[in-house]
Amino acid sequence: MDNEGIEPTLAVQTTVEEYSTVIVLEGELDLGTVDDLQDAVDEALGAGARHVTIDCRGITFVDSSGLRCLLDTKAKAPLGVALLQPSSSLLRLLEITSLDSMLPVFNDLEALRADLDS
Repeated sequence: MDNEGIEPTLAVQTTVEEYSTVIVLEGELDLGTVDDLQDAVDEALGAGARHVTIDCRGITFVDSSGLRCLLDTKAKAPLGVALLQPSSSLLRLLEITSLDSMLPVFNDLEALRADLDS
């Protein structure tokens, strides 16, 4: 099957919670879609968000430009960024690149809330 000409897609949905702005992603986070996430982050920060949570449950693929965007978000957000429920392949990518120590990972929103409250 030929995948040439098929554009990667990324659905982005943002919700504002009391503790963080949550950006839910579904699809591929790569060179072709990273601007969609960056636009959502910039909009959230422009609206006054201090912490950004990236809900990774729906991410099917991440390349180096996606990782760069996550790091840029961490640098821009006054209280940082957290990743919610990344897949085992994304966790492995974070470990291989030593980004697991820079991007906090949470398995559920309650754990994230508790961490931000401490």
